[in-house]
Amino acid sequence: MLGEFGNVMVTPDNYYMASRSALDGVSFYKDSSFYSFDQFDLYLNRPDIVLGRLGYAAPELLNFYRNAYLKRFKKMNGNLADTSLDKPVPSLKLMDKKSIAVVTQSGLQPLSFEITDTACAMGELTIFINGNRLKQSSITLPAAGMFIYRDSLLLGQGLNNIEAVYKNCAALESRKEKLALTYSPIKKIETKVWFIGIGISRYKDASMNLKYPVKDIRDIAADFKKKYPGLIIDTLLDGNATRQQLLALHDKLMKTGINDKVIVSFSGHGLLSDSLNWYFATHDIDFKKPELNGLSYDMMEGILSGIPARRKLLLLDACHSGEVDKETDITFEN
Repeated sequence: MLGEFGNVMVTPDNYYMASRSALDGVSFYKDSSFYSFDQFDLYLNRPDIVLGRLGYAAPELLNFYRNAYLKRFKKMNGNLADTSLDKPVPSLKLMDKKSIAVVTQSGLQPLSFEITDTACAMGELTIFINGNRLKQSSITLPAAGMFIYRDSLLLGQGLNNIEAVYKNCAALESRKEKLALTYSPIKKIETKVWFIGIGISRYKDASMNLKYPVKDIRDIAADFKKKYPGLIIDTLLDGNATRQQLLALHDKLMKTGINDKVIVSFSGHGLLSDSLNWYFATHDIDFKKPELNGLSYDMMEGILSGIPARRKLLLLDACHSGEVDKETDITFEN
């Protein structure tokens, strides 16, 4: 299939390959319901199979795609011995879905989910809004294997893409339930914009000093100030940018509102440890052992994780901040 939004090639047994721009147009139809591509993508996104059946691709290219698939499968804890899409999984259904108004003036939306699972009596229901994990609730099912979960979700102004998924004690996930609601309050809600800038030009190890990070952060803050006159600015520069102080930013961002926007920008050295884990170099980092005082990707995400604001942007200007394949032998030279 070819079109202005990209291309998708599908085999009769549903293996496919697609251009990145076409993924939003890929859905699966199963058991009278539509599901987004990511629900089955781990099993069916197989460029190696599609190209192999066409018969034109070089063996080296097919091997590359095959290895990429296997690495992704391993990373996602997939089970190569059981890739059947027909295996019994928990059932999750949003009740009375057709009766829910897609546009509402209420900021609180009650929802009810029916969970059915005859294999496991325990599991977790996770609810996301616009990609933000909103709730994660432990569920214990009665002997009959069916439970009704009821809750009210706090909506953000504008579009709210709601997703829910149930995972049982055997790590099997239900099909995702999705709902798009637009919250249009009678009176527009004031939105605040927060800018957190971290720039390090001067390090405790002065031999590693840089020229521009602090200037870059100040320039970025000034540019955002022009766009958002009421911008709330907080910067941690040079000696103030220790790991402890950076992690403390999470508490400050807990004061944001769900309709606020948060922009966090890092500028400085980026380092790889001996085990190829990446770290942002804090002011007092040990450049030979970055894991001691450095800020890892997980720590960065933790600063933004769980805060009320749902619109978040992380900017990162540091060496080695791309993805590293640890299973590939790589040599880095300064």
